[in-house]
Order: sequence, then structure tokens, then C-alpha cells
Amino acid sequence: MEGAHSKSSQKVYSYKVNVKLEYHDPPSASYTVLNTIQITLDPQEKGAEVRAISEDGKIFTIFFNRLVISSSIFTYISEPPQEGEGSTATLYPFNLAIYLSSQGKPRYVYFNISSNGRIYGNNLFVDTLEIYDNLSIVRTRIFFKHEDPVRGFRRHEYTVCNTTDFPVKHVYFGLDSYVRGLRIEDEAHEHLILLTNGQLRDLLGEKINEMEFAVVVELNRELKPGECRTISLKSYDEIRRGKKEFEIRIALLDNITEGIVIIPSKGYKGCHQSAKDQLQSSRRG
Repeated sequence: MEGAHSKSSQKVYSYKVNVKLEYHDPPSASYTVLNTIQITLDPQEKGAEVRAISEDGKIFTIFFNRLVISSSIFTYISEPPQEGEGSTATLYPFNLAIYLSSQGKPRYVYFNISSNGRIYGNNLFVDTLEIYDNLSIVRTRIFFKHEDPVRGFRRHEYTVCNTTDFPVKHVYFGLDSYVRGLRIEDEAHEHLILLTNGQLRDLLGEKINEMEFAVVVELNRELKPGECRTISLKSYDEIRRGKKEFEIRIALLDNITEGIVIIPSKGYKGCHQSAKDQLQSSRRG
């Protein structure tokens, strides 16, 4: 990922997050919501400084043992509070964040912070802070069925694997445009919940309005590290008035396995051609 800002060799990364922070400060318990995290990296020193800003404007410095940003791992050696100092902290993170890039539109990333920590003044001590660009899609299959001359049923089937070190409850999919009547199911054909833009704005703020179009899916059960699951996106396509045929545009990628199945309406012929065959055909042409 490119740094949002740079000063000499340092790079600053900014993220919109949603982390409920509960801490126990006798005789009462308090909580706040962290909604911005800024990470300053020094690649030469292999070091990093992290600060978090809460919705009420408080600024916390985060000390950690391990920081992961995609494939880069950073460690921070710090003096933790003495026993009896500070208070216990419990963190409840939403596993998606928005990376605020200096170039291009903001985008989703997968985010996690240790659930247990310790807070001392404005210093927050946690074990790990992790940010990953994407999960791994190891297989894509696309089905298109012509139910009649003016309507077709489309299903995009993705096999998603969790390549992070933490469980994931929410997954995002980028789409080219708004899809009418979209329905999402898991491999057990159970309907999955789509988070509305309003819900996402409540969690991650107005930056949602600047994002490339995507849908965020809430899984029925967490996707554990190393686990894979098949998720299907289903919708209907209709021929616009004045058009005589469907136009299907599908981007084929070299690094994943894809299959395309087109089922015609009654009386027409269909085809089934693998992505590999299509790529070879296009290259020969």
C-alpha cells in the first residue's frame, strides 16, 4: 500500500475504524469508540508509531508487540505499565476498516486489534494490530441462465479463504455497479445479511460515500483463519427496451480458476467454456 503522506523515509497511513473500547477505572467503568487510527512507519528502522482518535476527540497512543500491514511485520519494544497501574481494557473491533489513500478512492481493508489490553492515561497497550488488503478468492464460477427471451438469472460463485490471522465475520465484494434484486447465500444456501449504506456510515463514517461500489456481507458464522467458504451472489438481468440480446461482460483473471456456464432459454443452444480455454483463445486471436 502506498503511504498517505511522507516525510523523509516515514510514511503515514490513515484508517477509519470502529472499535468500542471499554476500560475499568474504579469506581466506575467507561467506554469510548475509536474511529480513526494513524500509523507512522519508519521502514529503515522497522519501527512504527500508532495513535487512535476517539469519537469524542481523545487521542490515545497505542503500544503493541506486533503490527501487521499486509505482508509487513513490525514490532514495538516498550515498557508496559507496572502491575497495579492503569486499568484493564477490552476492545470490540469491527473487522473492516477504510484505508484513506492519498491517491484514488478510499477502499476497504480487513482489520483487527487485540480484544484484551491495558490503558494507562492516554496510553493503550495491546498485543497485536493487524491490517490485510484482501482475503483470497481461490475459485470463481459464473452461471447465466436465460429463463425467457427478456430475462436471465446470473450467479457469481466465489470460494473465499481467510488468509488473515483472525476470524472474519464481515466480507466485502467489489461490484461494477448497482445490482437490482441482489441476493447472497452461503454454500448451505442460507441467506446472508447485506449491511446497508446507512449501517456502514454509522460504523465507519461518511467516507463510505466516497468508496468504489461494494457490498458488505455479514456471515452466519465467523470465517476462521485458514478456513474457506463458498459464497454466491445472485441476481436477475433484463434486456432493456430496444435491445435484442443480452450483453455479458466478464473479466477473466489469470491467477484464479474460473468457469463460465451459459444456459439458453428453450430452443436455443448454450455453451460452457472454461476460463483457461477462453484466455488461450483470446491470446491466439
